[in-house]
Amino acid sequence: MIKRPLTLPPVRPLIALAAKVWNTTEKDILSTSRLREHARPRQAVCYLAVASGRPKSEIANVLGRDRKTILYGARKAEALREMDGEFAIKLNRVERLAKEAAAC
Repeated sequence: MIKRPLTLPPVRPLIALAAKVWNTTEKDILSTSRLREHARPRQAVCYLAVASGRPKSEIANVLGRDRKTILYGARKAEALREMDGEFAIKLNRVERLAKEAAAC
């Protein structure tokens, strides 16, 4: 995991940015769907929200999941970042856009 908290916007804007980058909808990210095209952006949101130092309970409430699922999603995204080049590119893009949004 990231050791130093990132300065990123709250969870809801992260969901919107992930939906834009992955070309899906916020509704799909918030759904219970396990389809890869919905799960990957959800895992990216978990990773970035946890990395920003947000409480896991807050992230879980927004995403409609429990805290353990949030931690699992963050760890899965961290592993995918290392193994899947396309995922890493998209995750980096969401992170960059989120940093830009937080700076405004």
